[in-house]
Amino acid sequence: MIGDVGELAPLRGFELLRGLRPSAGAGIPRDDGRPSGPALPTCGDAAREHLARSMAVIMEVLSGRRRSEALAAAAIDERVLAGLRHRLRAGGLRGAALRTLHLSARACGTRVEFVGSYAHGGRVRALAGAMIDDGRGWTITALRLI
Repeated sequence: MIGDVGELAPLRGFELLRGLRPSAGAGIPRDDGRPSGPALPTCGDAAREHLARSMAVIMEVLSGRRRSEALAAAAIDERVLAGLRHRLRAGGLRGAALRTLHLSARACGTRVEFVGSYAHGGRVRALAGAMIDDGRGWTITALRLI
């Protein structure tokens, strides 16, 4: 087996992959100083801090480490707040802990979508949502605990 390398036939798909190589000059940066790809918007520190603080409060309330009145400190849309209260009436997420948060800004700069993960019951689960800056500050307008 070890000496049979010369007898191996190349896979047909490998030829297709070779044809997908970037054309000549694709990796060369432009001379005018612009980046070679599209500019991706970044999230400001205020958005990151607000989301981290709000999600920490939400997860602590759902896990039972804080009272439900603490949700008033987080800027949350009424629909999201109603969903969280429903989850609390159903028993919450005892022992849940936030693990990660990743933000993705829109080009307009007033809407941020986020994904993350939380640990609950020995498993890692996902969360997703969105928040907007309406001029008065950031507000979580959508939240889904998956």
